[in-house]
Amino acid sequence: MRPALILRLAVAVVAASALASLAYALLTLGVRPLDGVEGEVLFEGQRLREGLPLYTDPVAGVTDYGPVASRFYVLYPPLWAWLVSWVPPRSAMLVARTVACFAWFGLLFAVTLRAPPERRALARVAAAFTAGVYTLTLYGAAARPDALAVAFAGAALVRSVERGKVDMAAGALFALAAWTKPNVMGLAAGALVVQLALDRRVLARAVAAGLFVSGGVAALLQFFSNGAWLGHLLRATGQPVSLALWTEQVPSRLQFLGAPIAAALVLAWRARASGPGTKLALGALVASFAWTLVSLAKIGSATNYWMEPMVAVTVIAAFVPIVLPQTGRPAWGLAVAVLVQALWTGVATLRSVPEAIEAAKGHAELLQRVRATCSPGVDEVILADEPGLELMLNGRVVATPFQLTHLARRGKYPLEPWISDVLRVEARCLLMEDDLLDRPLREVSVEHDRFGPELRTVLRAKFVRVQEQGGWRLYRASR
Repeated sequence: MRPALILRLAVAVVAASALASLAYALLTLGVRPLDGVEGEVLFEGQRLREGLPLYTDPVAGVTDYGPVASRFYVLYPPLWAWLVSWVPPRSAMLVARTVACFAWFGLLFAVTLRAPPERRALARVAAAFTAGVYTLTLYGAAARPDALAVAFAGAALVRSVERGKVDMAAGALFALAAWTKPNVMGLAAGALVVQLALDRRVLARAVAAGLFVSGGVAALLQFFSNGAWLGHLLRATGQPVSLALWTEQVPSRLQFLGAPIAAALVLAWRARASGPGTKLALGALVASFAWTLVSLAKIGSATNYWMEPMVAVTVIAAFVPIVLPQTGRPAWGLAVAVLVQALWTGVATLRSVPEAIEAAKGHAELLQRVRATCSPGVDEVILADEPGLELMLNGRVVATPFQLTHLARRGKYPLEPWISDVLRVEARCLLMEDDLLDRPLREVSVEHDRFGPELRTVLRAKFVRVQEQGGWRLYRASR
């Protein structure tokens, strides 16, 4: 078997993975239940749509929806929530997910279109590989701000690489990306550091454009939130770091994404003399990869942090003049390595997608049964360990357990108001995505538990399990 044939097999696997990921995104677009972040940002958009205050006191809570208060911190700067607020409520989830899909998959496709003709084939393979990583699709196709933020940053990087400089438009796009999702700053950091070395005057103009955007957004947030936006942002996203979480997350993702990133780093480094565009792309990859490795220690981080470095890999494949071996042992080694990586990542995607589609359908069916079983009245609510589930079941969020639990652990949020909500007679049922209430109270996972021992004690005393499907458990109040 010749190296060229081995590479064709690898490309076929990559294409199949990309199609499978796209199928998951489209087939579950309106089926899969909302995750926690989706629920929070859609709820924020709902409040903006209804003209209700967004920045409230989570200790006092708001009773706009009934006697059981809603207690929440605004998760990110609400640019995405503001966009969602313009969509009719019944279509918000579907439209937000559709926009995210266009942003994520559209960015990767756009990079291939912008690539020079001689680079287009490799760019397509890199884009398809990235699109075919199922764990990235989970976030790229979700009603979260991640996809849009990465699209802004990716567009800025492509513009910079094409022009050989980070111009004012790119600086503005990089800033807009960070304000859309604050952790999306790796591509910008790397490109700006390289631009500093290339030409300080150009950097100054790019930074000025970024500061202009940032100043405008910050001023608007300061005005409309009465100065509360920064405190909400820090409390909502400022979870501590955990070495245990880092060691859990990094090796499990490096096995799928480490080799492509390493290859892009080596190849771009070798071609660094080809021009400023190559240096900018290399800097963006180095910084975004480093930022991802550091950020994965923070509790609350997830695979979405890998989206930035994989965009940089795709941009390098599209624009950096890379010379690949065509004959001899180097060609054989390259072909085999590419096939092994394609199979390793592709098989994971091709196995995960059917399971995820079935799980989404099963969980959607369970949500329908939850409503029938609990039959909540006008003022009654169904609690959940994820805000997305509460939004789907109640039409609003009651609490944000991940945020509040970590704040309570650090003494920054009192548990009494939250516990009083749980004990109210209007709290009819509880839906959990795991078996946390069935575990001994001494078993605590700081990184993953959405309820601390205090809340678990109260919840276990009030609720009894009545249904289970796909790992999810429904509990109903026993009194």
